[in-house]
Amino acid sequence: MARVRGELLLLHGASLGAWIWNGVKSRLTVPAQAVDLPGRGDGENPGRVTLRDCVDHLVTLLHAADAPPIVVAHSFS
Repeated sequence: MARVRGELLLLHGASLGAWIWNGVKSRLTVPAQAVDLPGRGDGENPGRVTLRDCVDHLVTLLHAADAPPIVVAHSFS
């Protein structure tokens, strides 16, 4: 599991991956980290991943963060 490093935690939309933030990250002036949610990202299959799985993953990331990040989220609908 990734450990959050940075002031911004960037979350992608439902059918996307962390890659969607690449263009944004290059323009930011503060540290930012984009993460893939369960079943998303390169070569992964969402299969039976639920919204609860994604929420649990986010909570785990936030608890493991060095400092509370600002969460920036893309649409999940």
